[in-house]
Amino acid sequence: MNCLSNQILGLNGTRSLAALILFLLAILQAQAQPEITKQPADARDVAIGSTVTFSVDAVSASGAIKYQWRRNGVNIPGATTNTYTVSSVQFTDAGNYLVTLADQKGATNSSPAKLTVNVPVVAPRDNFAEAYELLPLGSGVLRTSNTNATRELNEPLHAGEKGGKSIWFKVHPGANGVMTINSAGSDFDTLVAVYTGRSVDQLTPLGIDINDDDNGGFLAGKLTFNLPLSTDPLEYYYIALDGFGGDSGNVVLSWRFEASTDLLPLITTRPERRTIRFGSDLNLVVGYEGQNATANWLFNNVDLFIRGNSLGISKIDDAKVGLYGMRCETAAGRQVFMKPANIQINIQADGSADTNAFTFDKFRHLADAAKVRSQSSFLFGSSPQASSPRPTGGGGPAAGYTSTQIFSTINSTKEPGEPNIASEPGGASEWFSYQPTNSGTLHINTDGSSYDTVLGVYTGPGDSFATLVESASDNDSGSNGKTSRVRFPAAANTIYYIAVDGVGGAKGTVRLSLNFGDPPTITTPLQDQIVPTGSNATFSVSASGSTALSYRWQFQGSNIAGATTPAYTITNVNASKTGDYTVLVSNVVGTAASNARLDLSAAPQIVTNPASRTVPAGTNATLTVGVSGSPVLTYRWHRNETALSDGAGIGGAATSSLTISNFQTLNEGAYHVVVSNSFGTVPSVPAQLMVDAPMRFGSYGPGTNRTFQLQLVGSSGTSYVLEASTNLVNWNSLLTNFSSDGYLIFGDTDATNYSFRFYRARGGP
Repeated sequence: MNCLSNQILGLNGTRSLAALILFLLAILQAQAQPEITKQPADARDVAIGSTVTFSVDAVSASGAIKYQWRRNGVNIPGATTNTYTVSSVQFTDAGNYLVTLADQKGATNSSPAKLTVNVPVVAPRDNFAEAYELLPLGSGVLRTSNTNATRELNEPLHAGEKGGKSIWFKVHPGANGVMTINSAGSDFDTLVAVYTGRSVDQLTPLGIDINDDDNGGFLAGKLTFNLPLSTDPLEYYYIALDGFGGDSGNVVLSWRFEASTDLLPLITTRPERRTIRFGSDLNLVVGYEGQNATANWLFNNVDLFIRGNSLGISKIDDAKVGLYGMRCETAAGRQVFMKPANIQINIQADGSADTNAFTFDKFRHLADAAKVRSQSSFLFGSSPQASSPRPTGGGGPAAGYTSTQIFSTINSTKEPGEPNIASEPGGASEWFSYQPTNSGTLHINTDGSSYDTVLGVYTGPGDSFATLVESASDNDSGSNGKTSRVRFPAAANTIYYIAVDGVGGAKGTVRLSLNFGDPPTITTPLQDQIVPTGSNATFSVSASGSTALSYRWQFQGSNIAGATTPAYTITNVNASKTGDYTVLVSNVVGTAASNARLDLSAAPQIVTNPASRTVPAGTNATLTVGVSGSPVLTYRWHRNETALSDGAGIGGAATSSLTISNFQTLNEGAYHVVVSNSFGTVPSVPAQLMVDAPMRFGSYGPGTNRTFQLQLVGSSGTSYVLEASTNLVNWNSLLTNFSSDGYLIFGDTDATNYSFRFYRARGGP
């Protein structure tokens, strides 16, 4: 509670209460992701054939919890409840098990639980010269560790990967046959390689597809190779087991030898991964050896039913990116599989391809390529100007203004410790990198991808997942509610690591689009225009932006066909063409808009005259006029033909409403307003304002059309009776009227028929 107490100290009043509430809400939100109340427990030295169940207990304040169990960081298909059971445990089931829990507010990982199996344990052999011999030759399994292992001087990179904690085994070829080595059951990402040779600095790997990284599943290595008979008792095949990126832990190694004269085919050459231009053709060629061997091509692990050592693909598009592999098979059915060639597409703004841009399943592959390329950029003619993006050979960071990378995640997995993007457990991630040469806005999306994606962007030294810092992440903000989109300020020369994963571990084809720069800025906005009927009007806009700008004009919110330049002219303006015009200025980063209105010019007209009335003494009196006309109208109010100023007690003398404060007898009079614009001037009909008082005659005198006009002034809500006489004896009623505002004007049309005439009035509620 110390943190909370420190926050509360000094708080006071409403602002303090609001701050406290916000602080408490922040605490609750931070604790809103699932809370694990019981971690899964280890299962050590389990007997082969027994059953093991891992379980986790958790609570959530944000609804239902989603579960995804993993072994060695890789999703276990279908393991989506709070328990996971391994039935009839085999040594290949050993490893680290954990579960990712997610709710509406976030995701968290349980602690890993180790499953170890009761198999023979041997001491690790760190040095090549002390390699452990695998006996008997038929089959076997053992358990050991590489935790304290080291790398020897001039030791090769096993499976072509960075390791650093290798242990050694050996096997003597005492008969002809096929040998299989498998590290399934180890609890970390293993590298397995096999060599011939007599010393660690003179080793020769067996073929290009013998040394393996992940063919054993769950980051385990699996090798199958020919073991021809040798009568030399000192001839051995040496097997190295290392940890990817220096990983270490419990090692389970199994082996199986099949005596046979029907040996495996041997792949001698194969196509490498590559990035190509959209719509280009592709030809893949494989070299292989083997008696009566046949080759069958695979695409994304599915048989294409195409035989032969070459494969031609025309007009590569989204549907054709992915993994092109081959299965070589002998007549007796022995098979080897070529490491697939990962084919990706890159699209630059001009339609070309950055053939060096590439995604990686493993983050450390990407980080190594990105750092090497960034540090060696001077070798490739890089320029400090953003208009000359840095080349990105070997999968280094992209750096152009805009590009799209199209790739497949069919064989992708998730690694131990990998972040849960946007609180989604995922399970099939690919990594890409981008390094801007200038600072600006980076906009990334997966629109056009074939499945439900999540997207995360990170910075950091690239040495581990633990040091990554999230810049942005998203689940469903893309164009169809399933793709992803982020936008954030990016700093010059910073490597951004971009991860794309699938909701629930979904896989498919990804379109990863990157747009970099600054969004458009309107420097000269549109201006309202008022023109005469039949004339022309032209709107124009000026804007700036870091990349090419495009323009789209709209009228009343709808696009105007063909209007795509900085200026737009409306000819022969009439009422149907008046209204709101908008121009949208866009580049690859964003859009800016400017609006203006087009109206027809017209002289002012009085629509509603100010109304005469009585006003209680001491109150405020307001007169309002309704007018039409354009352009802008000006107003000047008058009292008894004298123009009024903005002064003490009078407000709005130059607007459509006039207010007189503290109305008194001295303010009585006839008020009118003169309305003007550049096309004309018009006065309103005068309105009489009189003090609301006992009934009396106001002004009187000749009226229009040969009438005698007089005014009756009294209190509001008065009913007036007006009578006339020529002799002050006989009185004739002229009207009986109710006046809501206490003011009445009467014109006597008979007055001209008499030499003289007397008038009297009475009134009351």
